[in-house]
Amino acid sequence: MFVTLLLNCLIYMGAMLGHVAICTIAMNRLQGSGIAYRWERVVKKFIYVGAFIGGVYPAIAWISYQPDQDGSGLGAPLVLVRSQVQGNVGYYTVVMAVLVVTVALRVLHVWRDRCESRWSLLRRRCIDVQAEVETNLVSAGPVLCWSRCGWNEVQKLEVNVKSILMERLPAALNGMTITHFSDLHLTGKLGKAYFEFLMERVVSLNSDLVVVTGDIIDNPELLPWVEDLFANIAAQGNVYYVLGNHDIRNQSGDIVRQAMARAGCIDLGGKSVVREVQGHQVLLSGNEQPWIGNAPDIPTRKVDLRLAVVHTPDLFGWGQNQGFDLMLAGHAHGGQIRVPFVGPIVTPSRYGVRYASGVFYQRETTLHVTRGISGLQPIRYRCLPELTQLQLESTTTH
Repeated sequence: MFVTLLLNCLIYMGAMLGHVAICTIAMNRLQGSGIAYRWERVVKKFIYVGAFIGGVYPAIAWISYQPDQDGSGLGAPLVLVRSQVQGNVGYYTVVMAVLVVTVALRVLHVWRDRCESRWSLLRRRCIDVQAEVETNLVSAGPVLCWSRCGWNEVQKLEVNVKSILMERLPAALNGMTITHFSDLHLTGKLGKAYFEFLMERVVSLNSDLVVVTGDIIDNPELLPWVEDLFANIAAQGNVYYVLGNHDIRNQSGDIVRQAMARAGCIDLGGKSVVREVQGHQVLLSGNEQPWIGNAPDIPTRKVDLRLAVVHTPDLFGWGQNQGFDLMLAGHAHGGQIRVPFVGPIVTPSRYGVRYASGVFYQRETTLHVTRGISGLQPIRYRCLPELTQLQLESTTTH
């Protein structure tokens, strides 16, 4: 009897996990689809309703089932789920199958996407920004409560340096540096002092190029912050950016571009430019799809490095087809919450959590996805905000 009860409880738990998995899969794909925000909110409500119904239905079924009515000694929720999994095919049969497939694919992707030979972490430093600045980063309200949770890393910053091995990089560009950060999500929930500290770190890295991959602002009242913050790092004229979906959610993308232009930053949205770095030609192409505009025209002229700047890592395939050497992306936030032994769960991408953050390599194209700086929800667990300097290394020097 005990073994039967335990087995059925495990089946029930598996079905509930499968239900959570299928709802999460739907949410991740929706937020990476590029549909208009007003329709995204409508579809989200349907997903929330479905998540609630699927979660509580087995318990509600207790009303219509008598315990032990099938002679098993089990309550109605266990009977309902077990009957579907073991016999009659139903919703809970499907979601358990989805759970098994999802776990299998995740393991496969982690194994296939490993590219340790293509990059290495040279150094990293975790900074408690609140301890470094004189003003409170969060002043009041629920955000203050969240930020004070000991496990919450929202007021911290990891500054790291990564070496990226490039097959087609000329030896003369060996050691070229790119500072990459993304997803500031200026909402006012996190004080301006945090972002001023960030910009000081960007300046201190002193890279050849600085690249920002979108989702700069959510609150249009903070547009003056954009100009103030980016003016501090754009003096050398080497700061390039694209916009993300949040940059056009509550305000016009044009006014964000105007603020960035006044700060001295260079807009790559739907454009390609060729710039000279250390005496060599570097192509920079920006793609803000699927939310904004069209893909850029890619020049056919020979250059020494082809760099794609995108908001979402979902464009990895596009970058490979266009023959880019390096792609930089954000959007995914690393998942913000990374469960021990599981990793990220919620990531706004058509590929789920596959490209949540890190370095990926396929078909001679390297993709770097940053964990981003902030987000709408002031919560981060085992997923530090990230500022990265990439040091490009030529294979001809190894």
